[in-house]
Amino acid sequence: MNILGLVNIDETQFKKTKSLSNELKGHFTFSKGVSMGASFVIARATSVFSLDEIRSFYRILNQSFDLPVCIYLLNCSSYSIKAMVKEGIAFYVESKFAYLPFLSILGKNYRDQPVIKTDHISLVCQSLILNAIFSNNRSITVTQGATLTGFSKMAISTAFDELETLQLPVKNEGRQRVFRWDLPWGLLLRNVLPKMTSPVKKEFRLAEPLELKNTYLSGISSLSKKTLLGDNDYQTVAILKDSESLKLLENAEEVPYFEKPGEIITVMGYVIDYGNGCIDPVSAWLSLPSNYPSDARVRYEVGRLFEKAIDGWESSWPLV
Repeated sequence: MNILGLVNIDETQFKKTKSLSNELKGHFTFSKGVSMGASFVIARATSVFSLDEIRSFYRILNQSFDLPVCIYLLNCSSYSIKAMVKEGIAFYVESKFAYLPFLSILGKNYRDQPVIKTDHISLVCQSLILNAIFSNNRSITVTQGATLTGFSKMAISTAFDELETLQLPVKNEGRQRVFRWDLPWGLLLRNVLPKMTSPVKKEFRLAEPLELKNTYLSGISSLSKKTLLGDNDYQTVAILKDSESLKLLENAEEVPYFEKPGEIITVMGYVIDYGNGCIDPVSAWLSLPSNYPSDARVRYEVGRLFEKAIDGWESSWPLV
C-alpha cells in the first residue's frame, strides 16, 4: 500500500481479532502494516462513518490491540479530517489524506480538489434543508430526501456530505445515513441562511403575460401574498428548470431591463410549494432582485413572515 506517494506500507494478514465484537468485524477488515520497522493494525472500513462513529470505533480498536491502529476510510468530510487530526486519531482517507503519528506522517493529495465550497451550499442541499423546515420533517434518510426534493439519491448523498461539513447532525444508522434536527428550525436557518444563494437560474422579462402550466408566484409577488408588502403591477412567476414551459419561452418577446415588463418568469433550480400558489418565503427572499434586500421595510416585513412561518426564528435576526 502506498500512502500518497509518501511511504510504502507492507501488508500481511492479521488474525488476532477473536476478541472483537461481530459489529466491529462487520464494519472493518483487518491487516497488519509494517513500515520502517514499525508495525500497526490497518482497520479498513467497509462503509462510510460519521465523525462520532469514527471516534467510538477508534477508541475501542485501540483498547483491543497492543499495536497502534490506523483506520482506513473510504471517504470523509474536510471538517472530520481536521477534527481527527486535532484529536490524534490515526487514519487514512483513500487517495486523499493521511495522518499516522506513529510514523510521523501528515500529508494530503494536493491534486485532490475539494468538492464542497465553504462560502455557500449547493441548491440541492439548500432545497433539502428548506423542504425539511417547511414540511417539519425532523428525520430524513438519503432515500427520503430524494423523494422529498425530487433530486437523485446521489445528489442527496452529496448534500449530506455538505451537512456534515456544516457540522449539522448526520449519522449512520445501520446502512442508512440520517439527518436529524430536534432544535427549533429558526436556529438551523440562522446558521445556514448566509450560505444560501438565489435559486433563480434564468429570468425572462416578458413584454406580455404568458399562460403557463405548473407555475408559482415568486419573489416579491410571493412575499406580497403573505405580508403587507405590495406587489408590482406585474407578477413574478416561477417555473422549474426542467419545465416543459421553457419551450414556450424560447420565442416569447422580452423587454430590456430599463423597461417595465408585462410579467417576469424566473426559472428555478428547485420549487417548494408553500400553498396559495406561492414558493416558500425563504426562497422568495433569496430570489429578490438586489435592490429589495436593502429596503428596510422589505426586511422588516420578511423578518415578521419568517417569525410566523419558522419556529424559533426571531424577527431581530438579520436576513442578510
